Amino acid sequence: MIQNLPRDIALDILSRLPISSLNQIQYVCKTWYVLTRDQSLPVVFDAHASNRNPGLVLHSDCLKQNKLYFLENSDGADQCYSNSKVRRIDAKLKSFIDEYQIVGSCNGLICLADALNFNAMIVCNPLTGNVIKLPKENEYPKREVALGFGYHPTTKEYKVVRLVYSVNINHGIWSMNSDFQVLTLGTKKWRSLKSLPLSLDQNPSNALLNGALHWVTARNKTTCFPGPGLKIISFDIAKETFREIPLPVCGSLDVCNFELVVLGQCLSAAVCHSDGSIEIWRMKEYGMKESWIKDYVIRGYMPIRLNSTAAGPMYARPWKKSTESKGVVQVVCVLKNGEILLQYMNGAFVLYNPLNKEFNDLVIPGLPKRFCTIAHVESLSFDEIWRNGSKKQ
Repeated sequence: MIQNLPRDIALDILSRLPISSLNQIQYVCKTWYVLTRDQSLPVVFDAHASNRNPGLVLHSDCLKQNKLYFLENSDGADQCYSNSKVRRIDAKLKSFIDEYQIVGSCNGLICLADALNFNAMIVCNPLTGNVIKLPKENEYPKREVALGFGYHPTTKEYKVVRLVYSVNINHGIWSMNSDFQVLTLGTKKWRSLKSLPLSLDQNPSNALLNGALHWVTARNKTTCFPGPGLKIISFDIAKETFREIPLPVCGSLDVCNFELVVLGQCLSAAVCHSDGSIEIWRMKEYGMKESWIKDYVIRGYMPIRLNSTAAGPMYARPWKKSTESKGVVQVVCVLKNGEILLQYMNGAFVLYNPLNKEFNDLVIPGLPKRFCTIAHVESLSFDEIWRNGSKKQ
C-alpha cells in the first residue's frame, strides 16, 4: 500500500501519473488526498513532465461553438498519441469566457482571450480547472490586436501582452497608431508601454524562448525597424524591450508561408510552400544570423484522413490552390525520438521520421473535424499562483 512507502518514493510514483489520474485518485483515501496536496509534488511532477513528450490542446471553433480538448501522449514510440483519449477540458471555462481564441501555452498554463473584442481574458490550468480572470481594459472592435503570453525564468513572472494598432493610408502615406500593453499575472492593472508602430502577425505568438516572445511582422518605412519585408521581432518579458532577430536566408518570405516555432530549444522557422512541402530552419545560436541551418526538407504529403471522401468538401482542394500555404501544414513539435509531429489542414496528425523520410498517419478516435493545435506540457506549478492571483481579483 502506498501509505507504507517512504514519502519521497510515494511522491515520485504519483508524479509520473497524468493530471487526469491525480484528479481521480485524490478521492480514493485520505493518504492519497494528502499526498496530492503535498507542496513538493508540483516540483517532482514538473521535472518528470519536462522529460516526456508534450500533450496536445485542440481548439475547435466550428459553427461558433468553441470547444477545448486535450490529448495525452502515450510515451510508447510506436503508439504515440494513438492510444490516448481525446477529452473535453473546457467545462469550467465557459462561465468565464464563451467565444475565445488561444493566446498561448506556457508551463502548463493556457491564456484565452475573447475572440470578439479581446477584452475578456483568462489564464488557467485547464487540467486542474484553476482559473484567474484578468482585469478588463477598453474594447477594440475596429482595431487589430496581436497577443502573447509567456514566462521569464529569471524574474519568475508570467506576463500577458497585447499590441492594439490601427493602420491608416492617406494619399499613399502610411501612418500607424499603436498601444502596447503588458499585464503581470497577479497584478490588477494593464500597463501601457511606449507607442510602437509594429504590424505584427495577428496569430498569437507560440514561440516562447529564453524568456522572450517572438512574432513575424511586415515593416513599412515609418517603423522603428527600417527595411522592407518580413521581420522577426522578439519581446523580452523581463526587460520589456523589443529586439529584431535576423531571418534565415531562405528565399522569398511573407507572413502567409512563414511560421515560428520552438524545436529542440531552438528558435525555428517553418517555411511552407504551395505544394505542401516544408523547409524547417533552426537557429542553433540564438540571435546569430549565421547560425541558421536548414535542418529538414519535408516533401508534400496528403494524409489519409483528408484524402478520403469522408473528410468532406472543405478539404477537397490540391495544395497548389491554397492561397495561404501556412495554413496547409503546421509543425507542432519534435518528439523525444526525433520524429516531427505535423498537422495538415487543421484536421489530421502525421508523424514524419527525418531518418527514413517516411510519414505515419495517426489514427486518433474522437478528433473534431477541424481544430487548431498547440503543444502543452502538463504542470502543477500553477496552484500557488492561482491562490495568490485569486486573492488579488
